[in-house]
Amino acid sequence: MLIWGNGLGFKMMIDRVLELGMLRIDDEKKAGLEAFMIHHEEGVYVPELIFGHLLTSSNYDDAEKKTTGGRNGYGAKLTNIFSTEFVIETADGKRQRKYKQVFSNNMGKKSEPIITKCKASENWTKVSFKPDLAKFNMEQLEADVVALMRKRVIDLGGCLRYCEGEAQ
Repeated sequence: MLIWGNGLGFKMMIDRVLELGMLRIDDEKKAGLEAFMIHHEEGVYVPELIFGHLLTSSNYDDAEKKTTGGRNGYGAKLTNIFSTEFVIETADGKRQRKYKQVFSNNMGKKSEPIITKCKASENWTKVSFKPDLAKFNMEQLEADVVALMRKRVIDLGGCLRYCEGEAQ
């Protein structure tokens, strides 16, 4: 397993040991989503809205000064669309609830959310996904693609604080 982290709250893992091709992104800042709120207009839990419904962000005003890296909320949703499996997990210690939902078939199918109890100290978000390599004419994650992912992790924090499982 390769684990890259920038020490600023972002960690990415690629599980090579099992060769499943699953990638996982963890929020190390101890920030969970408000998972147990149902959006008043859409009638679904907030994580499902964020990761599984298009055109649901608030980043559309071109005149507004922005400090975000994304546009129109497409990043995670496109990851979902181009994945054979996409799993969102988040823990909200304030409400002591953990949320898990699985999307599959390029966001064509979704499971019902599974909500369980968690400790008050748990506040995190994890996104795991298996890229649909066939859509990219690939049979496995190629070295240059993995190198680009590593670069993005480094870019996010300005520096790489650690890299487990790989010589520096």
